[in-house]
Amino acid sequence: MRTPKFWESRIHFEEAARTHRVLAELPAQAQGRLSLEYRFLHADGRYHWLKDDLRLIRNAEGLPLEIEGHWLDVTDRRRLEESLSDEAARYHKLAETVGEIVWTRDAEGHTIAISPNAREILGFEPGELLNMRRRLWWKRIQPEDAVRVRAAFQGLILDGRPYTVDYRIKRSDESWLEVREKGIVRRKNDGLVLADGTVVELIRDRESAIADFIDERRRLEGLLQRSEERFRLLVDNMPSGVAVYEPRDDGRDFIIKDFNRAAGLARAIAGELGLPRDKVEEIHIGGRLHDIGMISLPLKILSKPGKVTDIEFERLKTHTKLGADIVRKADFSPAIVDMVLHHHERLDGTGYPDGLKREEIGLEAMCLAVADVVEAMSSDRPHRPAAGIDKALEEIERNKGVLYDERVADTCLTIFREKGFKLG
Repeated sequence: MRTPKFWESRIHFEEAARTHRVLAELPAQAQGRLSLEYRFLHADGRYHWLKDDLRLIRNAEGLPLEIEGHWLDVTDRRRLEESLSDEAARYHKLAETVGEIVWTRDAEGHTIAISPNAREILGFEPGELLNMRRRLWWKRIQPEDAVRVRAAFQGLILDGRPYTVDYRIKRSDESWLEVREKGIVRRKNDGLVLADGTVVELIRDRESAIADFIDERRRLEGLLQRSEERFRLLVDNMPSGVAVYEPRDDGRDFIIKDFNRAAGLARAIAGELGLPRDKVEEIHIGGRLHDIGMISLPLKILSKPGKVTDIEFERLKTHTKLGADIVRKADFSPAIVDMVLHHHERLDGTGYPDGLKREEIGLEAMCLAVADVVEAMSSDRPHRPAAGIDKALEEIERNKGVLYDERVADTCLTIFREKGFKLG
């Protein structure tokens, strides 16, 4: 059996005096109970933190007889507390300079430190998040997103892979918030594994958002500038008129069809569909060029006041291939070439020039097809007066899912009927 001196000799010198003093005061305490923590030299040669729960045993006369004790190794808890103490100042300092929540979690996913601005972003006091059970935290994340977040965190802890993941989480007021979380692993010298990270509201990620916006704007400006130069080159080299002509009294003057009306509608549809900005602008350019092949057709067919013959109609249908050849040679993108070539295709295969069906027709060409029909029916033509916008929209509604893509058709109807769109 080890002597008292042996045990005393293994208490860390920084705690030795305090431990002796507390033990000496124990007999004077009425309850005869106390708890203290100190470092003790373990058999493995390292100091371990022990929690010592002591109880004074007295004899029948009430005099001290012996001390009964119970030891508990609390080394891991003390390491964590020391880590938190070190982290506290860092979190407060970071919180003053960034609009992000800065956090630390243990390997099990429990939040053990979090910056004060969690209150502003999530609506919870930091203490509430520290005391929140892990299961309740995960339940606040959108279920389909939680799977990805868990996988990312597990990959971090097990393999050390840093992660960035976007997800939706409920604030304290039950409103949904979209955030971006980043995490890195930190392995301390004592073997403790922690995860450090940030959570930022996506709308607040201003620096990266501004940088992305500037890059995207420069790219679009370059695309538009190149396309505008090509468009001007084509227009400058056109004959005196193109596409649909309306004879005047002298039989020689004409009105050039306004390509911009169909192009503007196609762009509005694409934007309402939520397509990327560069794709929306590409559709607008395709709209401005979609009937460019008409320049190769005889004026007498284009300006004919009556119904064209079958042979003349077959000749008119060649404008899509002629136009595609023109824009291809002018070095426009393949998507624009496809729009010019296929804007007269229909879902049921009755369109031209290739008789494409459904998924064979690109979404861009479908946007332009619907816009072209609405514009054409709303405008006067040499062989007939305008049917009007209401009739045009009735045509789109009646044949959505039959001739025209249903999403595109519904979007077109919405922007006219609910959002007040007007043809330019």
